[in-house]
Amino acid sequence: MHWIVQDNLHSEHGHIALMETLERFNIPHTVIKVLPFSSHLPTRERMIPLVDPQGLVMVCGSISL
Repeated sequence: MHWIVQDNLHSEHGHIALMETLERFNIPHTVIKVLPFSSHLPTRERMIPLVDPQGLVMVCGSISL
């Protein structure tokens, strides 16, 4: 399973523990930035970098993600 984690959620409860766990156990993950005010763009173009993992994906981020 590949995790996609939004980068600006540092103040969210458990964010640090999540990132430490993903790194400690070498779990595939990508930290992405969601472009603000990008609702007019196609969903795939709202995140940097563009992620296209194969298989199961777990997403952790805001509603805009």
